[in-house]
This record gives sequence, structure tokens and C-alpha cells, in this order.
Amino acid sequence: MRTGLAAAALIICISMGYMACSRMRDRADKLNALCAEIRTLGDSMELSQYRLSEMLDRLGGELWREYAAALTGEQLGAGEAWAATVQKEADGGSLSGLDKQDIAALITLGEAFSSISRAAQADHARLTLRQMEARAADAEKALMGKGKLYSTLGVLAGFAAALIRLPVPTVLDRTLENLAGLTTPLALVAIGVTFDFKAALGTSRLALIASAVKLVVLPAVFLPL
Repeated sequence: MRTGLAAAALIICISMGYMACSRMRDRADKLNALCAEIRTLGDSMELSQYRLSEMLDRLGGELWREYAAALTGEQLGAGEAWAATVQKEADGGSLSGLDKQDIAALITLGEAFSSISRAAQADHARLTLRQMEARAADAEKALMGKGKLYSTLGVLAGFAAALIRLPVPTVLDRTLENLAGLTTPLALVAIGVTFDFKAALGTSRLALIASAVKLVVLPAVFLPL
């Protein structure tokens, strides 16, 4: 009974922890992507003679396509159309997962779209970029700090549950025992979710050598014995 309870608590807490980490990672990734796009937009405003519609086409992305459509389809100014687009995308669109401060910082880019001169547009874009970079840095810092905490919550909760000696109904006990069988598959899924391909490629030579030794050299030496 205690084994099933511990396994169930372990599974639930690991799942909740990784979902929280996933949301934090998603927010950080979106903020970093927005920073890159705003940087490109600011450079285009400063260095090129593209019209705004052409700049948006070059950026691609759902947010910028929606903004281009808002400019042509609604009777709004450039700044108002930008604010409306950002709010729309924040409600279940490409910006879902960003917090209110992130959205408020992003809306300030509307001042660049509302400016007449290219120099003013570029200046406002740089101001927004600095705000968004600060938000992205905070998101990365939070991920590094809280992410490590969330990753250990499941293990700690599992150990705590293993020490609990509470009576559990038979039906619940069987359910928990079934959930206990999911521990290994879920652990493998969790490992896959957190696998860093870039880091793995950086050590690929060492991994290949270790694999060759284990799969070829050691069998060749010990199998004849």
C-alpha cells in the first residue's frame, strides 16, 4: 500500500514539477524569440527603406502576420492595431504563457509603429528591446532557480509518502498500485523531455568511444573466456 502511495505521489509531483518547468521554459523561449525579432525589426527601421508591411513579411511569425492583417483590415492607427494584436495573441495565441508585465513591455513597441521618422521608430524599438531583454533575463534566472527546485519535488514527495502510514481503501490501493507501474515509463519520458541535444553533440566523441568499448572491446575480450 505504501509503495503504491509513494509511487503515485512521485508520479503526480514529478508531472506537476515538469509541467511548471515546461511553462517557465516556454515563456523564456518566447521572450528570447521576441527579442531576436524586435532586434531585427529595429535594424530594418534604422538601416533599410522597407515599408512596414515589408518588414513584417520578412519577420514571418504568427504575431507579425496578425498585426499586418490588423493594419489592413481594421480602421485603427498603427499603435492601436499593435496593442489589439498583442492582446489577442496573449489570449490563447502565440503569446500565451507570457505574464502581464511581458505583454505591457511588448505593447510599448506600438510607439515605434506610430512614429513618423525612421530615427524615432528605431529609438522606440531599441527601448522596447531593452525592456524585453530584461524580461527574458528574469525568465531565464527564474527557470534556473525554480527549475532545479521543481525537479526535486517529486523525489522528496515520494520519500515523504513512503513514510506515511495512513489507511487506504482497497479500490484506491489497487489504483495506486497500477499507477506505480507507470513510474519507470514516466521517468524515461521525463529524461527525454529534458534531454539537451546540443550538449549531447558536444560530448558525442566521448560517447562514441565509451559505446565502442562497451559494445565491441569488452565483449571481444571477455566472451572468449
